[in-house]
Amino acid sequence: MAFTGVRTKTVKTYSISQSFGTEIRELEYSTVVRYNNNNQILDSTLYVHNIPLKNKYAYVSGPRSGTRLLRTHKRQLLMQFKYEYDLSGQLVSKALYTEEDSLKWKEYYKFDELMRIRKKIRFDPSKAINIEKSHSVKNSNHLTWGEIFSYDSTGSILEHKELYDGFVIEITTYRIDSTGFHNKEQEYFDPSLMFRTTYAYNDSGSLNEEISVERFGRAHESKNYKYDLYGRNIRVNTFQSEGILTETLNRIYHDTKLRITEIQADSSKKLISRTETYLNQYQQPIIEEYFDNKSRLTQRRNMSYDAKGWLIQIHNYDMLRPGKDDEITPISVITYEYE
Repeated sequence: MAFTGVRTKTVKTYSISQSFGTEIRELEYSTVVRYNNNNQILDSTLYVHNIPLKNKYAYVSGPRSGTRLLRTHKRQLLMQFKYEYDLSGQLVSKALYTEEDSLKWKEYYKFDELMRIRKKIRFDPSKAINIEKSHSVKNSNHLTWGEIFSYDSTGSILEHKELYDGFVIEITTYRIDSTGFHNKEQEYFDPSLMFRTTYAYNDSGSLNEEISVERFGRAHESKNYKYDLYGRNIRVNTFQSEGILTETLNRIYHDTKLRITEIQADSSKKLISRTETYLNQYQQPIIEEYFDNKSRLTQRRNMSYDAKGWLIQIHNYDMLRPGKDDEITPISVITYEYE
């Protein structure tokens, strides 16, 4: 099927090394991202270019039999993400495929009437056991996700099923009291579930809390968010499954210096890491500096943009391992090419 109006962005990652005083740039990975004419991502494909030598050789029979080096392996597909949208252009799902073209997982998104994400769920279809046959037909009009509500004979118990791509991933049972209130009694999750995250928002419309569960509905972690008077996120608290605070991320905005400081600390307020981000006049990051728990500068990233404001290059530096004569040389370079 041919796509009209498709444009492409290619992201290439090069590793930088020194050999006898000469800087060598070797292409390691490339990512090809395709967009439709609505500027939505159709798919994103990651290729690896540093193919092992054992995969480049083959045995050739005949008069000159032996092992020969094949020069046809320019790149190897590592993984691919594919995206689906509804008729209004809202993102509905994302799927991951591997180099064998096998589906590893599918991820679905539910939004509220204000287009804010309310739920994200990921599962492995190969491990799903609950299939709703009436919704499992695979065609261009198949049901992406849906809900089924059913009651017992008294009308006091409600069963709520949630279907994704024809699989029943969640089943929740409620008991309805005399006032009509729904009391959750039980939750069931299909064994294929990898994680589910639900999102809640404050009165200002900003993300307030997210709660994640993993396989069989086991609690994983939760986060809550705090904002300043300008609506900027200034703190993220992360809690483990038992609700115990594990780490805190604080953001400090230095408006006059066009800089943002992020400080990550554990529950005892011991420093884990610090990040300094410097912005240009368009509020785009141009330098990111990473410090460890001893306040040592460990990594630096320099970003550059073209005249349209599009990101075109990222230089990554290992600040703890300088090159010859203490010269700081990049360890990797990432380039962005737009078509």
